Amino acid sequence: MIDKVKKTILQAGDLIKEQAGNLGDSALERLIDIFEDWAEVFPQLVEYGFSMLNFSLSVGLSPGMTIFMRGKTEDFGEERIKELLVENAGNKTMLSVLKTIQTADSLYQKTTLEPCEDMYLKIVIGIPPEIKVTFGEMELL
Repeated sequence: MIDKVKKTILQAGDLIKEQAGNLGDSALERLIDIFEDWAEVFPQLVEYGFSMLNFSLSVGLSPGMTIFMRGKTEDFGEERIKELLVENAGNKTMLSVLKTIQTADSLYQKTTLEPCEDMYLKIVIGIPPEIKVTFGEMELL
């Protein structure tokens, strides 16, 4: 499964190269580099306990990819996130995901609401990129 995810993301980059003629060469190359960075991150997130729920690719004036993933909230407690931050210290892309999870978890705990069983990640790779963490039911769009 992990290899399929990585292969799909790399193929998406190839498709965008073919169809994104309106982007300048430097912008296109940067976007492809970003896709390739994420091609390494998603398999790691699967290894850490997330599962892929949805993958979509948009090709147009502003190409992008959107990935939805689900994990168990209990698998990403404060101590586990700290361990993963140390383990991924040199990986800016993974650190952006982990720090977003850490911040969302901290803020959610301050609400004193009942803990949710599931945590959802929505990652939009494009211009601009977006990382969103949701506790509870997944927002579909």
